[in-house]
Amino acid sequence: MYSRLERIRLVIVVVALFSSVSFAGSANEMFNRALEFWAYRDETRSLNRAISLFEAVLAMRPDFELERKTRLLLSRAYYWRGNSLDERDKDARKKAYSKGMDVLKPLLEKDPQDHEANFWYVVNLCSLGREVGVVKSAMHLPEVLRRMKIVEAKDRWYFYGGPNRLYARMIQKSPGPLMPMNLPSLSTTTRSNSGMTYRQRLTMPGMTKVKKPPTARIR
Repeated sequence: MYSRLERIRLVIVVVALFSSVSFAGSANEMFNRALEFWAYRDETRSLNRAISLFEAVLAMRPDFELERKTRLLLSRAYYWRGNSLDERDKDARKKAYSKGMDVLKPLLEKDPQDHEANFWYVVNLCSLGREVGVVKSAMHLPEVLRRMKIVEAKDRWYFYGGPNRLYARMIQKSPGPLMPMNLPSLSTTTRSNSGMTYRQRLTMPGMTKVKKPPTARIR
């Protein structure tokens, strides 16, 4: 029925198929394991372990859905690492934020309108700017505003009103002459569907402090 060569090819295909299924299962298992450590990311050892596992998941070349989840969380993890390092160790902090940007580039190349990838890219970009200085980082302002418009168009209140909290931080940190004049208004009279003002939303849980959660949330 089948020639010897055809039988060999069939065996190779079957083995490859079962190997890929097993491989995918391992990637998902590793991702879930990483989430366990990510839930306790305020502890340095847990954060580092989560980062290592997220990186291992990407090395397995998972399907795009899992890859996207992993890249988004890994970017957040690098951002978290940068914030947790000694403020005097600027090189290490810059390296962490740069990695937080680099890991998102494949997602942004595939979909430039991915609002979550754009948000965490900007968070790391602004954090990197803080390390190099306001004047040097001012050149990135147009890119920051462009990416934040994408985020706002998709989900204005993404990550506890993240875009507005980021704008507020930019206003707070920028010297008068470099104050971005085209930032969206943070008027206390403008309310979301929940009835909360921008400034009320800005006081919600920050991006750098958490209590130990039972699980890590993926949005």
